[in-house]
Parts: sequence; C-alpha cells; structure tokens
Amino acid sequence: MDPAIFAQRNLNCYVLGIDESGTEESIAHSNAQGMRLLKYYNVIPERDTPAKCPTCKEQLRTGTDRERYGWRYVCNNHHQRLRFAPMDNTFLSKARLKGGMTADKIVRVIHKWLKREPLISAQADLSISAETAVAWYGYCRDVACAIAWHDFVPLGGAQDVVEVDEIRLFKRKHNVGRLNEWRHIWVLGGISRTTKKVFGIIVERRDADTLLPILQQCIDGDSYICTDCWNGYDDCDMIFNGHGNVNHSENFVNPPREEPPSGCQQEDSITNVSIGTGMEIHQQQGSSCSGFILSI
Repeated sequence: MDPAIFAQRNLNCYVLGIDESGTEESIAHSNAQGMRLLKYYNVIPERDTPAKCPTCKEQLRTGTDRERYGWRYVCNNHHQRLRFAPMDNTFLSKARLKGGMTADKIVRVIHKWLKREPLISAQADLSISAETAVAWYGYCRDVACAIAWHDFVPLGGAQDVVEVDEIRLFKRKHNVGRLNEWRHIWVLGGISRTTKKVFGIIVERRDADTLLPILQQCIDGDSYICTDCWNGYDDCDMIFNGHGNVNHSENFVNPPREEPPSGCQQEDSITNVSIGTGMEIHQQQGSSCSGFILSI
C-alpha cells in the first residue's frame, strides 16, 4: 500500500477496511485492521523484528506481556532483567491501543489531520473527547515539525535567488470580531526562485539577532537573497553571496554592490506565498501554530 493513499481526499474508512457499524464484532475487526495498517507501515514492529539492547548492544529476546501490547523485548544480560516496550522511540510510544483510542481510530485521526479537517469533525466522527482530539492533532503537528527539521535542506545555492520577507498574521477570538493589533504573530519566510521550495518560521522579534541566525540555518550561504529595507537584514551581504533590497515606495529594486544573478528584479513570489500561508493557517481552526509551519 502506498503511503500517499492517506493524503487522498476521497479516502474513507471503507477503503481502509474499517467498519463503523459499532457492534462488538465490528469494533474488534476495525481494531485488528488498524493494527495491520500500523504494522504494514512499520509503526508497530512485528514480534520477530530484531532489536538490540541500548545498553549492552546484544540481541534482545521477546517475552509475553499482557499489560499493553501483548509482548516486550527482554535483555537477560544484566543483574536485573531489562524490559523494553516494542513501540519505544516510535510514533506510538505513549499510546495505549487497548483503551478508547484503538488502532483504527489512530489511523483515522492521522488521516483527518492530513486532510486538515476541523477538530470538531474528528471529535464527532471518532466519538472521542475534545481533549483527545486536541492532543492527537497537536501530537501529529509536533511530529511533522520534528521530521521537517530533521529532513530540511537549506534553500538556494550558487546562481540561485532566495526571496525573504515577513508577514504579520492577526487572530480573532473565536474566529469572529475585529482584528486585534496585540493578537498577532510574525512569520519569517523565504522562497527559492529555482526550486520553488519555501520555508516559514514564527518569530517573536524581527531584530537582526533573531532573523540572521534563522536565515543562516535555512538558506545556503552561496545564495543571493532579496529582501525589503527592514534594518534587520542590513548584514545579509556579509553572510550570503549577495544581497539586494527592495523599497517599493521609492524604486523597484536597489542594486547591490555586485551584479545579481539573472532574474533578481522583484520580491513578489515570497509575498504571494506569505498571503497563502496566512490563509492556510486561518483554515486550521482549533489548532495552534507551531514554530516551523511549512516546508514544501
């Protein structure tokens, strides 16, 4: 089964083989199907999956355990026998599959988070509490952010232009009423002209001490970057291969000290991405924003 199947908009519980009738037989069948899906994607290891003890590096054995998953890894090479849960250091390390949040519900809540369905929809469809829905949506978001940072490749490179800009996003209380000036966040973003990849990070301040370390982490040093005239970007020409700034109130582009790569004449791409990012965040009703919001 292709992992991309979970991102399909027409995916439903019947495609996944999960029964929603609510009988004891259907609940047991759905939980078993959810376990099979989680094992298929190696979220839950099979009992014969080899593993080594993190302390002595010897091969672990398996033993029966009725408390959580039915079995555990065991190491007998110590004064006291060490036991390890099979899902330690996995996505489900803190989940209890025998409780109200069964394996099939875990699969479905992940699917709903990927589809960006509202929290109230997940709560009603899965018959779970609001606290459980909020916790799982937040957990999925935290895991996605950790993966994004782990796999992140800096944007740009030689002969590439990266546009950088910030956008201020406002928040309405309960999504109604006027925009409050004090209820806002700043998002620093960038887009590569060549690859069209983007990044966006929520920042508390817009000073140079905050912006420059983030740009160094997210943008290749050989890149030419284009920003506005905010003073937080003044030292970018000392970090990157070139720096051009745009002041739309006076001119279209302020030429840098050296000639920029071909095509560096505007800062419209990142502005359009920032607008789309703001709309995307506001569509996520009921979920808070994390530090790393996107990397495409």
